Amino acid sequence: MLRPAGALIVGRTKMHLDGLDARMKQRLAAILGALGVQHDRANARDDILAWLESSAGSSTIVTAASWTARRTPRAFIERHGSGARFSQLPAPVKTQALRELGAWAAATFGSLDTAHSEPHAFELQVFKFQDGNR
Repeated sequence: MLRPAGALIVGRTKMHLDGLDARMKQRLAAILGALGVQHDRANARDDILAWLESSAGSSTIVTAASWTARRTPRAFIERHGSGARFSQLPAPVKTQALRELGAWAAATFGSLDTAHSEPHAFELQVFKFQDGNR
């Protein structure tokens, strides 16, 4: 709930759109699709942000921090292997998907331990509301 003429601040980590993590996510989704698992990647967050932007009197994005992160395919597999959505899948599907993803990553990146340095940023989107448009 906001006060009249209040502000809402939403934070999000932004990563490189063609970075290792993005490519690994895309490949994992393709593997799961081939295994018959519909991996719903609909992003309700984007819909909500669009609605907030259309409803707010103004919207500003501020980069609060930026850094370079080192990413490896192995670390991606370890993180996603225990992720909430992925962990709900049947064990044989998870095992097969991670095996295929690992083989693809080794062939694509040269090794599961090949490190890629990628820019990251933490952005704050500030929505300011005028009295009457909340």
